[in-house]
Amino acid sequence: MNIDRIGYKDKLTTSRMQVEIFICTILVLLIEIIFNLFGFTNVTSKNNFNYVIKDVEIFLISTSTCLLWDFLFYLPKLFGKNKYSFKKYFHKVITSYSFVSGGLIALLLPVGFKLYFIPIITFAAIFIFKNFFGGFGKNIFNPSIVAILIATIFFNSNYLLGDVVESTLSSRQVDFYTTDLFSQLNFPNTFISLNQELSVNIFKIFNGYYLGEIGARNAFVLFIILVYLVARKIADFRLGIIYILSYFISTFLLFSLSGKFSNSLINSLAYIFASPIVFIATFVINDPVTTPVTRANKIVYSLLLALLTFIARLIFNNLLSIYICIIILNLISFVLNKTTITLKSNLFQKIISCLLLIALIITPIIYLGSNNLLLFQVK
Repeated sequence: MNIDRIGYKDKLTTSRMQVEIFICTILVLLIEIIFNLFGFTNVTSKNNFNYVIKDVEIFLISTSTCLLWDFLFYLPKLFGKNKYSFKKYFHKVITSYSFVSGGLIALLLPVGFKLYFIPIITFAAIFIFKNFFGGFGKNIFNPSIVAILIATIFFNSNYLLGDVVESTLSSRQVDFYTTDLFSQLNFPNTFISLNQELSVNIFKIFNGYYLGEIGARNAFVLFIILVYLVARKIADFRLGIIYILSYFISTFLLFSLSGKFSNSLINSLAYIFASPIVFIATFVINDPVTTPVTRANKIVYSLLLALLTFIARLIFNNLLSIYICIIILNLISFVLNKTTITLKSNLFQKIISCLLLIALIITPIIYLGSNNLLLFQVK
């Protein structure tokens, strides 16, 4: 079979992969629903059923509006000299796979996000940043990340879990904060400000029992999905798995320089689980359109994204910077895929990979030194 420009074998395979990815986003939503209805009591002022309703509403509006913008974008094709038949028109809309982007967007939006803003961000992501670039397979930027960037930048005041009563929370630390270093790092703001009264432990973090976007929680489910996608060869282990391991190396080193091994391990895992890092490794970095095609470039891409997102999270102290890093890497990937710039030499690829690994290792040391923190605490 012929291999097309985004690495799929044929259209049937493309459809199967996209449908399976969409089913995986539905699975994450279903786990969230089950967790809220039959698991721990939710920490919002809303009852669990209403919390679930909000999640479902966001998912339905996001996926349906993404499809709607495709229907409208291709509508002129039904008229004119070289007009589409209705069958071809609907086939074109469905095989744009914007509903997949809609599912991913829904998982990255918080439950308190205003529903009437969702069509705006999906319009920008699908109608403009995807279709105006040529549609599926030709878009430069990941549509779901574009949507979240727009939501964060332009609708920041509404990008909140507005149903949480913050005044009832005290300032005491969560029980796994074992070093002063942790308070100086960027933990997701929703976690720092809204979960301090909950005595959250690493098990609860791993299973998503704290406030935040669905995609920034449920690490356990996301890991299972990542393994499934890799086993099905829908995802490439050179991207997601290398990305998580590389990010973990830097995070663990950062904490190990300021605490005991066991505490460092727990804090490192919490730092990763309570963030969209696992979600990025599962869905975003494995987008075949906006990531490199060649094996060598995939390895370098994973290492570079881990380095950039880790540095951005430390310096800028927000998740917006992580998404900006992804957009930057999308652009670099586009240049690599559209030119003959590839790492065909194994030696060249190994050299670059080693340099990136060294950078990942020394970055925590530089960060700690620049903040005048003790690298080793003697007790």
